[in-house]
Amino acid sequence: MDFKITKWGDDYTQNFKEQVKSIENIYNTIIMMTFKYVSTIEDAVEMLENFHVLAKRTNVINFVNDKAAAEVYNMFEAEIKEVEDIFDNFTHKNKRPPMPFSHPAFAGMAIWVKSLIHRIDRAKESILQMNFIPKHERHDKAIERYEKLLKILDSHISKSEFESWTKSISEGDKSEP
Repeated sequence: MDFKITKWGDDYTQNFKEQVKSIENIYNTIIMMTFKYVSTIEDAVEMLENFHVLAKRTNVINFVNDKAAAEVYNMFEAEIKEVEDIFDNFTHKNKRPPMPFSHPAFAGMAIWVKSLIHRIDRAKESILQMNFIPKHERHDKAIERYEKLLKILDSHISKSEFESWTKSISEGDKSEP
């Protein structure tokens, strides 16, 4: 055994580095696959936090902070888009939203819109709980989009529905003798 020959050490070191890199890639793949099976933003944030706690190597930490967090923001923006589409589908086509027939027209519509607001509020609260991740580049855009939709929904309740309701009351008073 010649201690001057370092081939064994070099092979061992190179093989070790390759194996660690392979394990990092597998771990990153598992992280991304997990987000495909998560159905709510609350669960996605919880998963992200779990992966953040488990990440110890720099490459994995960066992956969790960047790519995995972007996946959560994708889910948040998809939730906002879905609420926008649902709202537009019923308000622009003057269709009755899914609500019990026992609800009055204007109050029922306000309750339905309030349920949409509650839905996006829960999602936003989950996003704000991601304080363990450094501020992501998509955070401000996502919150801005949320606030824009919230303003539209609030405006619909306070202006459109309220004005329609007061108009129907005043028209009802004029028709009585």
